[in-house]
Amino acid sequence: MMELKSKSLVQERFGAFAVTYATSRPHAKGGSLARLVELVAPQPTWIALDIATGAGHVALALAPHLAHVVASDLTPQMLGVARGLARERKILNMSFADIRAEAMPFADATFDLVTCRINSWPNPPACCGQAACSAWPRTSRRTRA
Repeated sequence: MMELKSKSLVQERFGAFAVTYATSRPHAKGGSLARLVELVAPQPTWIALDIATGAGHVALALAPHLAHVVASDLTPQMLGVARGLARERKILNMSFADIRAEAMPFADATFDLVTCRINSWPNPPACCGQAACSAWPRTSRRTRA
């Protein structure tokens, strides 16, 4: 019951301001986007997952360099904004998933890259509990031995 309440509260709070994230300077224009792409050195055959995508800025920055990117978020309104930005930019290699970070439905080694740039978690990654911490590397091909 508490988990459902918490999820609803997050969706309500972030949903109310979803449109502002599309133009938010730290989110949309921050130098960390270009730096992230530079450091990751994405490859055209890679498939990526962006967790807590918000308005999708990381996914949008990576998409031109990847085969496909999944933008995931808990808040449907945020995903709607991300979809709109992808449509405006004519980015066709993105899909969108309304999922919780700690309950990812993807098979082991699905992704070549898993990202999470900016979030409101007070104590990452502990805020999501052990489920999220173990699920993120599990879904990535690059972290497996």
